[in-house]
Amino acid sequence: MQLSTPVLFRIVRFIAMAAVVLSVDSAKPQSVIQVPTNFPTIQSAINAASNGDTVLVAPGTYVENINFSGKAITLTSSSGPAVTIIDGNHNGTVVTFNHSETASSVLSGFTIQNGLQDGGFGAGITVSSASPTITSNVIARNHAAAAIGIYVNGGSPLITNNTNQIHFKQHIWWSVGREYFTLLDLRAQTYQTIRGIQRSSVDYYSSLRSLYRQLRADQIANGRKQNQDLPDF
Repeated sequence: MQLSTPVLFRIVRFIAMAAVVLSVDSAKPQSVIQVPTNFPTIQSAINAASNGDTVLVAPGTYVENINFSGKAITLTSSSGPAVTIIDGNHNGTVVTFNHSETASSVLSGFTIQNGLQDGGFGAGITVSSASPTITSNVIARNHAAAAIGIYVNGGSPLITNNTNQIHFKQHIWWSVGREYFTLLDLRAQTYQTIRGIQRSSVDYYSSLRSLYRQLRADQIANGRKQNQDLPDF
């Protein structure tokens, strides 16, 4: 069936209009959602946010445990970690990334405190099969059996310029995938070494990773461990 010129014109015009509507929708400006101005809690703001939005948090202490829920958003404070606190109230992990978040999921500018994983891992921040960006935070006064500040279980998060104030107990642990291994024994000279790194390092995690890699290479070179026994990261 051959379409008449007027009918064909209307079809083409409809397609063109639809393309314009879609183009305008895709160019929707990114929003800045303010806490507590627009939403009273950080989690409610995250829930309302769309990918690309910024959740901007005013100074204060926010007693809650938050989950990024896969949102590609920037969660940041307006005035920095000294005056903007997310307090877990000893009720589990304070911040969780476990919905395949990418580097576009950003956590920046908070003090993350009072997380509790009694007998578990990752009281401050838990990253599970995700790769978020975690930067410029202070992680303090959290308590767990291991991986007290940040626990990574799969994924490749970007973790930079954070201050991790660990309450040293028996060991620091680091997890890669499903492997759990003792990173450093906090006794005698090793304890002083870790204390020195904590006081002087700009990026505490990078320094620990470097030290771990040196110990890993020594263990393998001397035949005490096989390459596959100690994952590289």
